[in-house]
Order: sequence, then C-alpha cells, then structure tokens
Amino acid sequence: MAGSQHSWRVAITKLLVGRCSVCVCCMQALSAADLSLVLYVCRSMDPETLFSASPCQLTQPVLLSLVQQLSANFDSDVELKHRSVNLPFI
Repeated sequence: MAGSQHSWRVAITKLLVGRCSVCVCCMQALSAADLSLVLYVCRSMDPETLFSASPCQLTQPVLLSLVQQLSANFDSDVELKHRSVNLPFI
C-alpha cells in the first residue's frame, strides 16, 4: 500500500508541474517525502522568477520545508540545492 501511494504521489506531482502553481507542486513533492521528487520540482521552476515575485508564490510553511529538505544533504545536486535555498534569503 505504501509503495503504491508513493508511486501515486510521484505521478501526480509530475503531472502538476507546469499545470498548477509552484506552491501546489512543492507541497505535493514535499508530502511524498522523496528528495528526488523535490529536486524534480526545483528543476522545473526558475528560482529567480519565483522569488522575485511579490508576494512570494510559496507559503511560509512550504518555503521552510523546502529549505529543510534541500539543505539536509549536500552530497549531490549541490548547485541546484544552493540556488534554490539561497535565493529566498537574498
């Protein structure tokens, strides 16, 4: 059951990218508890555009969860993680 639910979350998140708000996509990816899915969503968005909008398109809880997930492990995709985590605070 858990595996099928995770597969469902992955499929839904990939379907939402480009069709829904960035906040909805991020929430879906974060709820799947899958860093590769969070990175997939981050690759699909332009952080400079996202964080230059006023107000920010991400809610505070989503932004904090995203920063926590991306900063937990800097063993891979360092540039993408750094860009996605650093821009909201510049």
